[in-house]
Amino acid sequence: MSRYWAAFIGLFVYGLASCKKPDDQKKTITVSLEYIGSQVFTTPAVFEIGVEYGPPLYSGKLVDVDESGIKPVTKFLVASLPQIIELDDSAFRGALGEDFVRYYLRQILGQHEYFPRLSVIRNDHSGDDRHTVRFLLADDLGFGYRRSGADIFYGYARLEGCDPSTFEILDPAHEFSRDAKHVYVGSKVLIEADPSTFEPLEGAYARDARSVFYSIQKLEVKDPNKFVAFPGGVFAKDDVAVFIGNEIMEGAHVPTFVGLSGGYAKDDARVYFFRDSIVGANPGAFRSAGAMAPFPNSYATDDTRVYHKGLVIDVSSASAFRTIDFDRNQKNVPPLYATDGVSLYFKGSRVPGVDLPSFEVMIYATDLIMGRDKNNYYLGGQLGYKEDYEHLSQLEERTNR
Repeated sequence: MSRYWAAFIGLFVYGLASCKKPDDQKKTITVSLEYIGSQVFTTPAVFEIGVEYGPPLYSGKLVDVDESGIKPVTKFLVASLPQIIELDDSAFRGALGEDFVRYYLRQILGQHEYFPRLSVIRNDHSGDDRHTVRFLLADDLGFGYRRSGADIFYGYARLEGCDPSTFEILDPAHEFSRDAKHVYVGSKVLIEADPSTFEPLEGAYARDARSVFYSIQKLEVKDPNKFVAFPGGVFAKDDVAVFIGNEIMEGAHVPTFVGLSGGYAKDDARVYFFRDSIVGANPGAFRSAGAMAPFPNSYATDDTRVYHKGLVIDVSSASAFRTIDFDRNQKNVPPLYATDGVSLYFKGSRVPGVDLPSFEVMIYATDLIMGRDKNNYYLGGQLGYKEDYEHLSQLEERTNR
């Protein structure tokens, strides 16, 4: 009997319970567990399968779950690997209700952590559902990197030739890492890069002593020391050309070109939103008002107008316009709310009926933002519920643990 086991999978499956299945039809969920790591483990484990409630329906209706947001369905013992697990989905159907959910599989008795925590099982309620889950016992290095025995993985792909003793994560947001002999982008080797001089810049831009890169691609830059990547990582330039991503941006004036945040840029003659020139914008007075991703949510102003997504929006006063920022120990939260002193705006659209003097941004969690005034709660640009705020607060608390 094989003694290579598992110890922490997270099977996430998105399904809509609105796709109901008649009770007289049965569906078998079949999962084959296969180990791909190089670290040996021998501890038996008990596993639990259940339902995790994902992005909730914000209609004032909440799901009765524990503080972790999950509802267990069944437990079973894994005695050896590979192993095939067959489950009747009737228990799941009783737990699904009408909310957006995902299945999970986790160890509840054992000594090890294992991955993946994200494996897709389609919840289509039609016929047998057969899936292979490949996993590895590993130490979590953070940001999707794992060490299993003498191997480093990014996700579930092995970094070929990687030396774990010299491995380091350089820029997790753009998947840059290295060891003594290689630079990696995700699990791929950046063949022409020199690990001893390699440095990430803004966004997916990086350079070493000889070359400049945009993610996995080498750029045509003669002198890396003259290369400048602007904040936000959308634009860059050297002394010859302006770059947007990995392509040259034709028509821009290189000496005066400046990349701004939020996907905006300008030179001495024009203002740009990504590649598009903004007609009538004043480069001398132009500034971006929204700093972080996602870029399409960005605001900007010049001396007479306000812009959102590069388009002019109708406001009472450009000079009084400001974003309403939110920072509760969070970085890169986009400024989605803004005001001109008279009205409230959400993603460039006026929110009607708001009592502006009492309005405050309350919470930003799982890419959703809420505010309130003395009369109402607001979920984005629409009326919300107190229950929505309570649920988002729970999500924020779990995220920050």
